[in-house]
Amino acid sequence: MSPTWSCTPAIGNTLGFISPRQAIRAVWNVQPWHTRHSTEETRNFVADKLRVVLQGGQVDSSSPPSIDDDRVQSINSAAIRHFIHAFRRHAVTNQIALTHPYIPVVSHSSIFPLYNPAALDILVFWEIPSQGRSGHLLVSGLNLGAIHAPLKEIIEEAEGAKVKRNMYAETERERKDILQAVRNCEWNAEMDPVTVAVKEGFVVEHDFSKGSLFPPSYTGRLTHRLQLEPCENSTLHVALLISKPGSYALNSWRVQSEVGELSSRSVEFDAHGWRARHRYEQGPPTGDHASVTVKAISES
Repeated sequence: MSPTWSCTPAIGNTLGFISPRQAIRAVWNVQPWHTRHSTEETRNFVADKLRVVLQGGQVDSSSPPSIDDDRVQSINSAAIRHFIHAFRRHAVTNQIALTHPYIPVVSHSSIFPLYNPAALDILVFWEIPSQGRSGHLLVSGLNLGAIHAPLKEIIEEAEGAKVKRNMYAETERERKDILQAVRNCEWNAEMDPVTVAVKEGFVVEHDFSKGSLFPPSYTGRLTHRLQLEPCENSTLHVALLISKPGSYALNSWRVQSEVGELSSRSVEFDAHGWRARHRYEQGPPTGDHASVTVKAISES
């Protein structure tokens, strides 16, 4: 259940029977809704309200933008829908109070929506026929997708502002705590949007008496550049120059990614209307042992 993500089982459409003290693993495909609810309005609402908080002002009582409730809760039973709503409201209220202790509880509903646009809740139904028991369990608190510190400018603006009377903080330390809480909150998350998977484990047989596995002219490009849209993927094929048998580690790659936005309204953007917000770099994870094995063969 999500305002943004649609989930379908990758294999089959049921978890099946689980024996006592056993576990089962399910794999799901997650894709944006075809008629995806715009997340921009909700994120802008939260950003505007938190800007007021960081400036020490009074937050108005306006409510967050509504979302398509049928997508979030595709459950026909009114009793279960009530349970889901009550459970999530309780969980969100506790999390906000823990994360933002200096913001009055009475203002929470006017700042933070019940659902983050990236939220994904999982409702699991279970049944024990032999005992005549059944029930359900809600797994909440999952946010999918990469965002790139959308509150960065608001935080920097507040840090550079002159100290004035603040209705949320009585001391400079409390003011810094509020800034840090906003910087670390889920609405300002920051992450590298690119995931790299190296396809490895191949075993190649080659007659080295005829020369290297690949002649030097076919080693290919060492640097690849491309642009990816959200949820898009691309496969890069590279060639290795291997002169003798053995196992060769595939752990010398580096991926640099840049995320930003297109606009022509600000001098901060380049001639193409692009402004980079963040740059990331990643390599093989610690303990990665991806490799390719080359075996020598000879003519019979």
